[in-house]
Amino acid sequence: MVKSVLQGCMEVMVVVVVGNRSFNAEGPCNPKKHYMIDALRGLGGEILSLIDGEKYFVIHAARQSGKTTLLQALARQVNAVGDYYALYCSLENVEGLTDATVGIPVVVENLLNSLIDYGLPDTSSFTRGASLSSPFNALRTALVAYCRTLSKPLVLF
Repeated sequence: MVKSVLQGCMEVMVVVVVGNRSFNAEGPCNPKKHYMIDALRGLGGEILSLIDGEKYFVIHAARQSGKTTLLQALARQVNAVGDYYALYCSLENVEGLTDATVGIPVVVENLLNSLIDYGLPDTSSFTRGASLSSPFNALRTALVAYCRTLSKPLVLF
């Protein structure tokens, strides 16, 4: 419960934490740990229609507005529906890398970690398909090799 209390000329916010949840002001929200509104905000069905139609879409919003939380919720929802495999993969740690021979292997590693985190099948085929000796093709070859082993399409967020 949050209450606004006026004391003299200064307004003071009083936050009462119920259970182990708290307010989160940085990074993705976890409904088990944080107070939050529905990340999908009714958009889940509309976005699933875009995915079914093999359409690209962009999530554009201000900083700290829930983009990462939304994409993680979408990946969970897509996996729960069961027509696709889905994962969210952050590439923030390659933002400053300007050399592709350094950056592409990091992207491949990030994707592998996300595949494992989301519990997707046969992750070993992903790394077998990645030819890191040729980083310019490594991402494509890894994804193609991995997707060939899957029984349904892969959606990347």
